[in-house]
Amino acid sequence: MPDSVIHWFRRDLRLDDDTAFDAALRSGDPVLPVFVLDDAIIGSPAHPRAIEPWRLAFLAAALLDLAEGLEARGSRLVVRRGDAARELNHVAEEAGSWGVYFNRDHTPYARRRDARATRGLQMTGVVSQTFDDQLLVSPQLMLDAEGRPPANFDEFSAAWLARLNVDPEPQPALEGSLMAANDAPDSVGDWRGELAEPDDQPAPPGSTPATARAALKELTSGLGGRPEPGAAATVLTALRFGTISVREVARAVLSRAASEESARAGAEAFMLDLCHREHAIHLVHAYPALLGAPGAEGDYIRHWVRPNPLP
Repeated sequence: MPDSVIHWFRRDLRLDDDTAFDAALRSGDPVLPVFVLDDAIIGSPAHPRAIEPWRLAFLAAALLDLAEGLEARGSRLVVRRGDAARELNHVAEEAGSWGVYFNRDHTPYARRRDARATRGLQMTGVVSQTFDDQLLVSPQLMLDAEGRPPANFDEFSAAWLARLNVDPEPQPALEGSLMAANDAPDSVGDWRGELAEPDDQPAPPGSTPATARAALKELTSGLGGRPEPGAAATVLTALRFGTISVREVARAVLSRAASEESARAGAEAFMLDLCHREHAIHLVHAYPALLGAPGAEGDYIRHWVRPNPLP
């Protein structure tokens, strides 16, 4: 089997404008796309967790769409189920991959999981490459002299805006090879049948790049007047699962504001939402216990960090 690298999909369930996936394609070796149905999040087949039905439906639609996109390019999504760190090691061993590329996740559980995965890969000689993709401004760029982000939102937003740099043009499509479907290791059982919604149930809005972009179009079209109900919520939910990139969202909103004076107030309001989202994620990165904190402070963090039901 030829040399290969793995891209570990997590909160980036798309093929376009994905920092770690793009870097994997630039590695020069075939890229094996992998997703792990993590027992710690959705439970095992014998002991499923009570994950919200809307969230499971959203994940199912996103994964099915991602798998179809990879199949159209001659590859396939390898889906495993179990302990994420252990399953990733198994796939790397089976495929003979020398590296695993993935985007950083800032929640406490994800950071513990990723640290275990990285240690396990290192023990078998597999290199981990991690990237910033979830945020417009990295937490490392927002720390004070004591290594802490601004806790006050006004201070954070001023520093965030000073560091915000959104390329007005999207990155060109990257050339690179994906591992051929026939060369890829097997997935776990019938993951499609296990996750798929009934045929008469439409995919939740925002759960595919196409529907996320449709919601973004509705959002930007309404910035100059009455925004489409639910469009902003759908876009923010899509960002939490990564069916659209935060750079694409910010670029579309800023472009609309630049082209039409009447859209500027609406654009500023939505960019403020993006800033609140990043503020909460930065705080969780620095102070993991805040995700479980009681009261208004914890509610603020959870509202912006955890996926919320769609309207």
